[in-house]
Amino acid sequence: MRLQPGTDFAGYRIESLLGAGGMGEVYVVRNPQLDRQEAMKVLAVSGAGTESFQQRFVSEARTAAALEHPNIVTILQYGVADDLPWFTMPYVRGSDLYQAGLTPAELAQVTGQVADALDYAHSRGVVHRDVKPANILVTRGSGNAPRATLLDFGVAKLVGSVNLTATDTVVGTMTYTAPEVVSGQPATALADQYALASTVFELLAGRPPFTGDTLTAVLSARLAGPAPALSTFRPDLAALDPAFARALAIDPNHRFADCRTFASALTGIVSGSQAPLAPPAAPPATPGGPPTGPGTWQPAPSGPQYTSGPQYASGPQFTSGPQYASGPAQTAPYTGGQYPGIGAMPAGNGYGPPPGGTPGMYGAYGPQQQPPKQSKKKWLIGGAVAVAAAAVVGGTTPLWLGGDDSGSTQAVPAYTQQARLTSHLSSSCAVVYDALYCWGDNSDGQLGDGGTDTARTPVKVSLDQVTAVSMGGYYMSGGSGGDDDADNTVCAVAAGQGRCWGTGLFGALGIGSDHGEHTTPTTVMNLTDVTGVATDQLSTCAISAGDLYCCGWNNEGEAGNDEEQRDPPTKVNGITGVQQVAMKYRTTCAVTEQEELYCWGNNSSGQLGNGGTTSSSSPIKVNLEKVTAVAVGGGRYNESSRFNSVCAVSDGDLYCWGSDFGADNGDPTEQTSPKKVEGLPEVVSVSTDVNTTCAVTADAELYCWGNNKYGQAGRGTSDEFLAQPAKVDALPGKVRAAVTSWSNSCALVDDNDVYCWGSNNAGQVGDPDTTDESVVRPVKVKIPEPA
Repeated sequence: MRLQPGTDFAGYRIESLLGAGGMGEVYVVRNPQLDRQEAMKVLAVSGAGTESFQQRFVSEARTAAALEHPNIVTILQYGVADDLPWFTMPYVRGSDLYQAGLTPAELAQVTGQVADALDYAHSRGVVHRDVKPANILVTRGSGNAPRATLLDFGVAKLVGSVNLTATDTVVGTMTYTAPEVVSGQPATALADQYALASTVFELLAGRPPFTGDTLTAVLSARLAGPAPALSTFRPDLAALDPAFARALAIDPNHRFADCRTFASALTGIVSGSQAPLAPPAAPPATPGGPPTGPGTWQPAPSGPQYTSGPQYASGPQFTSGPQYASGPAQTAPYTGGQYPGIGAMPAGNGYGPPPGGTPGMYGAYGPQQQPPKQSKKKWLIGGAVAVAAAAVVGGTTPLWLGGDDSGSTQAVPAYTQQARLTSHLSSSCAVVYDALYCWGDNSDGQLGDGGTDTARTPVKVSLDQVTAVSMGGYYMSGGSGGDDDADNTVCAVAAGQGRCWGTGLFGALGIGSDHGEHTTPTTVMNLTDVTGVATDQLSTCAISAGDLYCCGWNNEGEAGNDEEQRDPPTKVNGITGVQQVAMKYRTTCAVTEQEELYCWGNNSSGQLGNGGTTSSSSPIKVNLEKVTAVAVGGGRYNESSRFNSVCAVSDGDLYCWGSDFGADNGDPTEQTSPKKVEGLPEVVSVSTDVNTTCAVTADAELYCWGNNKYGQAGRGTSDEFLAQPAKVDALPGKVRAAVTSWSNSCALVDDNDVYCWGSNNAGQVGDPDTTDESVVRPVKVKIPEPA
């Protein structure tokens, strides 16, 4: 039963839903006695009304609540109400390991803090059983030092100990579960060490130690042989191989004595304070036969091929070696920087993907392994897993963090990559190496370099830990004095803060009464924990702790209310748990953590998707399910008439609505409800503007179509309308994100290379040697190498 905001439960006022999963839901609640916000987890179980259940629940809750450690989130209160077990915790805002932007040294520091927390709990007889990146929250303290908080401590223990689910159940995210637990043995402190090592391995390598197309494949690989060496994916970190070989040993008796010893090994090697460790003794092998005990077997020398039985899955043969069974279902996309959750790290002699494979949407593939081309709609994990003879129980998103927790490590949505590119009029920006670079026209100071001179070579904006950027503004042909008027605004997310610069008319920068032009980044007032931003048409919206705040010009309700102007940023009512926001031409759309899409503002072309053309200052839900990305675009098709369009990804399919130009590129008609775009494989992100649309697919390929007057569709031609989507073949790598705007397109390739094409009148392609005003093929942007 989902609790509704504004209702009371167990003496607390429900304020908003933070996340939901197989183990229950997490809410922001108001503690009436202390008048403060807290986080409440409500477990989804049956039989909670029995006396025996409640006795066991209270016993385990007390054990978890007794843990007092600076790196463990505290259980404040607990109980059972309306047959629903619940407990509350402090409501802390931060980033999980996927999004924390840590350096290697900081990751080692965080690992040490988590290890201390685990050893402390283990000394008191408590095992976490669900250590993973999404359960480790990172905040920044004094001096910007990272501080880790281990979330959901005791939740997996509570679920398992009181038998809240069916018997023979494995609790925990299977990507990180130790092999002895997979084989049905009880979880111990050494299983937590294995999960911690798997977590750190993934953050460094860009993929977990074991991956596969199905859950059965992942579990079978873990039981069949040792984990691949980290140096397979990161040769520059070969010194860490022995530490991981020991912490990820199949036999738990061959692991480190405790988690702190493992963390110390990492810290010592990263800091250079000790020599690499010697590898552990190899576990005894039992060739050609079943295991003699949990965690003591090796694959048979022949390959291996296993038949059905109590220990092994009947099914496909498994390929041995470190490149075993890489696939989309179990790996994490990149979120910025070189590796998920980690800042720029050296790989070999420079910056780039791990040798032997390309990082990104599906992790790192070895030289002999290619990702299978499967639609996510066909990824099925059904029935019991014979390897473990157990069902999988999905957990809720831990505490206040959104996302899917179904066992896949694909926890960071593709739109976080999309947020790394932006373009408007004759300027462009890109987030590379966690830094922001801008180039092109600079008439309003939109390049953020303190001046107003055009730059055909990208200039670095003085911001650190940049995770998102948006560029927009206002354009009017034949403005004051008969000349064209253009205003440009840029906003970025840097270290969790909203920063804006450029034109500040009507409060678009969100900095208060100063509406002048700013040529360097200025902090947006009153907003913290910012995760996303969008700006256009003298309005700006930012996501702060899951809520959406908008400011600036609002004559058509694009800021989410009826006031003509909003300054400073004001919360948009009627929408919570926002994960992505997009705006263009006085229309705003947002995607929530429940994968729902809401749009508001101008609706002259039917771009709100509700079947009509009446504008709205309040969010309107679009009739699409499983929405994971959205883009808003528009333009003018003559001097007096503008057009607007919206495209969204729904369960891997692309839908567009608003202005529909048809095949002849004539005057548009109105498409007032979502219409599926045919001829595309599975889509993960989209960009649309000036009647050009580009979509990135799950195979990391780019398709563009529509207006191609300046070659912005990337086909090698110009001055034609392209009615059907077609792949942009000229990009030399995997496409992670793409943006098209004002007859110019750019793509992020292999995580850190940017290519642009189309209009180049002010150097929008970012290459000073390319001077043609129309560039019909992608040109690599000359972004400086990091110092």
